[in-house]
Amino acid sequence: MMKKLALLLVLSLLLTLTASAAPTRESSAAALENQALIIQVQPLADAVAAAAYRLELTMYRDGTAPDAALVQAVLLQALRAHLLVAPANEGMIDLGMDEVRAYAAGLFEYPELPDLSQPAYPGVSAADNGLRFDTAAAEDYIGAHIYDIVLDEEELLLSADIYRLNGITASAVDAPEEALTWLGHIGLRLRPSPDAAVGFALASFSVPERYREAHLAHYV
Repeated sequence: MMKKLALLLVLSLLLTLTASAAPTRESSAAALENQALIIQVQPLADAVAAAAYRLELTMYRDGTAPDAALVQAVLLQALRAHLLVAPANEGMIDLGMDEVRAYAAGLFEYPELPDLSQPAYPGVSAADNGLRFDTAAAEDYIGAHIYDIVLDEEELLLSADIYRLNGITASAVDAPEEALTWLGHIGLRLRPSPDAAVGFALASFSVPERYREAHLAHYV
C-alpha cells in the first residue's frame, strides 16, 4: 500500500511540474513602465522569434553576420506582419535585390549581410532579379511575449517567451488558452538605429530553452 501511495505521489508531482512548465510570468516593473517602447519593437521581436523557432536556432551571436536563411526568414515574417510594406499580388511580394538588401539592413545591425540572391528559406523563391516572398501561406502564428526589458543608451535587452497560436493572430495576453502553446524562451539584444524599421535593429538573440512536449530542453 505504501509503495502504491508513493508511486501516486511521484506521478502527481510529475503532472504538476508538467502543467506548470508553461510560463505564467507577470511583466516586470520595467516592462510595465515602458509599454510604448515594447509596442514599438514588438513586430521585430515577433519576426525574430518566429524565424529562430522555425529554423531551430539557439543563438545568433553579436558582431557576426546573419546567415541567408535567418535574414530571409525574418524578412518574410516582417512582410507578413506588415512591419515592412511592399506591393503584393495575391500574397506574393517580389523584391529586387537592392530592395531585399535595403529591407534587411533595416532589421539587422551587422553592416555586412550575406549573399541573399538564392532562396534559403521556405516561402522564399527566385523571382526576376530578386526574390519572391509568399506572405499568404497558411501557418500557425508565432510571436514573442515580452515580459522584461533593460534599456540604456547603447542597447535594449528583451526577455520574452515564444508562443504559437492555432488559427488566429493575437498577443499572448489576449489569446484564448485553448489556442495558445508556449514554445520556449528568447532573449534579444537590439541597438538603436535611425534607419531601422522600428528604430532598433537586431544585434543578437539567444534561445536558451525550448519546450518539447511535456519537458524543457536546455541548451548550453
